[in-house]
Amino acid sequence: MVYKMMIMNRIFRYVVLGLTLLAVACEQHDALMYDNDAQVCFARGEDGFGQQDSVLHSFFLVPSNQDRDTVWVELALMGFPMNEDRPVKLIQTNTGAANAAVAGVHYVAFDDPEVVNQIMIGAGQVSTKIPVIFLRDGSLKTDKVRLELTIG
Repeated sequence: MVYKMMIMNRIFRYVVLGLTLLAVACEQHDALMYDNDAQVCFARGEDGFGQQDSVLHSFFLVPSNQDRDTVWVELALMGFPMNEDRPVKLIQTNTGAANAAVAGVHYVAFDDPEVVNQIMIGAGQVSTKIPVIFLRDGSLKTDKVRLELTIG
């Protein structure tokens, strides 16, 4: 008899706990809305981890007759899209470091007329891919350079 009472007491406690949790879970909450200014960030890398804010590149495996190689860096928007194109300013952060890429030598500079119109979040878009065009330099035949970026 005592054993049955203990089991009934335990069941009663679980039922009360379950009903309490159900009552709390059923409260109505207003949806959270993003209300800050829109911001741009680097999207996660292809492996799903970290941010794709740096590129390590070499022409070692690129055919010898190919003078350029494009690497695409994905940017994502935090906030709401707009009905107009929004230019993005990319800045190299590792200038002067060992194995740092040099604009005009190892890659097409971001302010070059060839790419400046491609570095933007388009109207109505929440993400975009930015081309980083690497140039074949004699040093890249066997060496590699790193390009570390930030958004200005």
